[in-house]
Amino acid sequence: MIIKKKTLLIFVTLVSLILLFTLLTNYQKIIYLLTHVNFFKPINFIIYIFIILIFFLTPFPTTIIILFNGFAFKEYGFIISYVIIIISSIILFYFSTKLDEFLIFKKILNNIKDKRKIYNYTKKNYSILLSRFVIPFFFHNVCYGLIKIKFIRFILIIALAEIPVTFSLNSIGSSLKSFYEEPDLSLQSMITNINFYVPFLIVIVLFFFINKIKIKR
Repeated sequence: MIIKKKTLLIFVTLVSLILLFTLLTNYQKIIYLLTHVNFFKPINFIIYIFIILIFFLTPFPTTIIILFNGFAFKEYGFIISYVIIIISSIILFYFSTKLDEFLIFKKILNNIKDKRKIYNYTKKNYSILLSRFVIPFFFHNVCYGLIKIKFIRFILIIALAEIPVTFSLNSIGSSLKSFYEEPDLSLQSMITNINFYVPFLIVIVLFFFINKIKIKR
């Protein structure tokens, strides 16, 4: 069983490296191809969804995909990106809970647990929420899968956390006249963007309201 899991891990690593090499060496060609695909054809759309789902399961930055979804699908891009983010988070979280069977991951997890204060802090609801805005998507899912917090709690919190960022990036993507434009993606521009901070404030208020009710119970 462990051998099969090690084989799977090696396979996923190799696929990730191939994807990275392909992306880096053919970036302009890939962008050109995507901007000229007819997504109204069901088969093209299905293939595209499958490809970006695989992409979201790798450590590569997902920002470019979310921007493109906004550019190609406008307001529907948010729904596509959001659903893919949640599905890929579920998959990554689930498989990460099994990684402690490998010696290297077991050592990492034990090292985290030895630092009791840090370990306890990372398991708090507000830590899960706020760290989602700081830690890269892939590593956030893997980290909390290794820690093995409750699945439902994790998914509900990240489902809230992903709304403002995804909505903001989708809005930036939908506003581009050409995908070859260089969008302003600085931290300051993101935070001051109304499409980010309004949903962000709503999510924060909703999160603390729900958390307060739960504590009172």
